[in-house]
Amino acid sequence: MPLLGLVAWNLVMMALLLVRRWLPVGRLGNPLVDSLLGAWRRSLRRQASSVDPDGKGALARAAGGYLELWLPAVSALAAARIRRLLHLSAAALVIGVVLGMYLRGLVWEYRMTWESTFLSASTVGAWLEKILGPASALLGIEVPDVAALRSPASGPAAPWIHLYAATALLFVVLPRWALAAAEALRCRRLAASVSQPFPVAARRRLLAAVSTREHRVDIWPVSFRPAIRAVTALRSLFLDLLGPRTEVRIGEPVAYDADPHVLGPLQGRLLVVLFNLAQPPESEVHGELLASLRGALGDGQSLVAAVDASAYRLRIHGEDPAAAEGSSRLRDRRRNWDRVVREQGLEALHLDLQDELPEDLLTRVSAAAWPSGSLTGS
Repeated sequence: MPLLGLVAWNLVMMALLLVRRWLPVGRLGNPLVDSLLGAWRRSLRRQASSVDPDGKGALARAAGGYLELWLPAVSALAAARIRRLLHLSAAALVIGVVLGMYLRGLVWEYRMTWESTFLSASTVGAWLEKILGPASALLGIEVPDVAALRSPASGPAAPWIHLYAATALLFVVLPRWALAAAEALRCRRLAASVSQPFPVAARRRLLAAVSTREHRVDIWPVSFRPAIRAVTALRSLFLDLLGPRTEVRIGEPVAYDADPHVLGPLQGRLLVVLFNLAQPPESEVHGELLASLRGALGDGQSLVAAVDASAYRLRIHGEDPAAAEGSSRLRDRRRNWDRVVREQGLEALHLDLQDELPEDLLTRVSAAAWPSGSLTGS
C-alpha cells in the first residue's frame, strides 16, 4: 500500500534529522529548508527593488537597506517556521491518506489480497508482524494470517486499514507533531529575541535615505581648524542624520576672543559649535559663546556643542586610539568641558574625528541637541 511507503519515507527523513543534529554532518544545512529560505529571501528582495513610486529609487534603496539589516536577524526564525510547516505538512499528508481510506470505505468495499513472485507467506507474515506489531498491541487487533489471503483469495480489509492507520499515527503523525511543537517553541524564543526595537542609528539612516527635506548644517570650529579627515567625518555624520539633501558648511575658525554678538545671523537648521579638547574650557569665553548662540536660535533651529578629542589624543597618545582608552588626562579634560557646557543648559557631544565613529553617534547627536528633542523627528 502507498501508505507504507509514506511511513518509510517519513522514518528515513526523521532519521536524517537526528543524524544532522547529533553527528558532525549535522553542521550541514537542510537542503530543502535552505532552498525554501533562499527562495523567500529572493522574493523579498524582488519586492524591495520594485518599491519605487517616485521614480527616483530612493524608497527602493531604503527598503533594500532595511532588508540587508533585517534578514540576518530573522533568518533563523524563518528557517524554524519553515521546518515547523514541513513537519505539519508531512503529518497532514498522511492524515489525508488515512481519512481517504476510511471515507472511501463507507461506500466501497475494500478487499485484502497479496501476491509475490519471490516472497513466501511466512516471510510476508513475519514482516507484517514487525511493521504492524505496535499498532496491533495498541488496538488489540491481531495481525490476520496472510497465508489465506494470497491471490486469488482475499478477505475483509477493515482490520488491515485500522492497523495501517494506527501505524501511520504512531510512526508519522505523532513524531511529526512533536517535532512541529519543538519548532514552535524555538520560533517563540527566536521571535522574542528579534522583537527588540530596531537600533535607533540604523532607523535614522534608513529614514534619512528617503528624506526629501532640505536642511543646512553650519559647523563653527572655535580657535582651531579641523583636519580634512575630521571634516569628511562631520559631513558624513550629518548626511546620515538629516538626509542626502542636507548642505553641510564648515565655517572659518571662530577666534578665541571673538564677540559672539557679531558672528552673524544663524541661518542653518542646525548649528554645531566645534570645540577642541586640547584647549582648556573657560566659562567666561566658551560658556558665554554658547549662551549667546542659544539665545539667538530661531524657531526650528538646533544647537549642538561638540568637543573633538582627536588633536589632544594625538598629542599625548599618538596614532593608536586604543592607547587613549582609560586615559585619565582625556577623562579629566572631558569632565571640565562637560561642566562648562552644562552651565549653559547643554550636553557636550564628545567626538574623536580622527578615529572610526561609533555606531550610536547619531543617537548621541540627537540627545545632545538643544532644545531637547529638536532633532528627534528629523
